[in-house]
Amino acid sequence: MRNNAMVTNDMVGGKSWFGWLFNRTTTKRPSSIGLLTPLQEQRIQKLKDRLNVPFDEARPDHQEALKALWHASFPETELTNLVSEQWKDMGWQEDEEAFDILYCIAFELMDAQWLAMGASYMQFKDVLEATKIQLERELSLEDVRRIRDLPAYNLLYR
Repeated sequence: MRNNAMVTNDMVGGKSWFGWLFNRTTTKRPSSIGLLTPLQEQRIQKLKDRLNVPFDEARPDHQEALKALWHASFPETELTNLVSEQWKDMGWQEDEEAFDILYCIAFELMDAQWLAMGASYMQFKDVLEATKIQLERELSLEDVRRIRDLPAYNLLYR
């Protein structure tokens, strides 16, 4: 868990950190992680490709991803509808534009967490938890008065 905390603390660093992450050769990883298998490389490439796809509420796969996010965050509570007051339990705001942007930030942060953690699909729940912790941390910052003040907001414009 300590490594996850270190990773999430680094998530809001400068763009140069992200540049290193996404512009390195695909066969090299930080020495603490080691080399990846071809399957892992393929999965990382799939995640990189996802970073370029904006959230689209009309896409069934995006809707399913939101449902998965809800279920991982609140496994005991059924989501009644994708457009629901329940999202406020996760810290989403009522303003629809801010709500949409926060969705985008959450997905970008989750993808960045996934890559930074070098996680496999079996660690999806760990990635969601790290993402949730990071979003909660950012939303609780005293100087955050609007969505654009979130440190992770910069993930949308790299």
